[in-house]
Amino acid sequence: MAAQLLGGDGVIRGKGALRAYWAEGLRRIPDPRFEVVGFYVGVDCLVINYRNQKGGLVNEVLIFEGPLVAEGYGTYLGEDTNPAGTR
Repeated sequence: MAAQLLGGDGVIRGKGALRAYWAEGLRRIPDPRFEVVGFYVGVDCLVINYRNQKGGLVNEVLIFEGPLVAEGYGTYLGEDTNPAGTR
């Protein structure tokens, strides 16, 4: 989604870039909804499985270094080219 919203390689680096990503995402998806289906804990990682406002299944994968998220990935089920429903 980051590549779709901001262009580039889809990698968000730094607080300013993260702020810009969320600001643009909320501008394009003014009515976000999340229904948590499950969450899965591993060694230094967490996966949150949910349905979004389109009813699509999403996994957010968070990789930790100590108490901080070092990497995060969003994965979507299916072939939808606009899985979050951005406008």
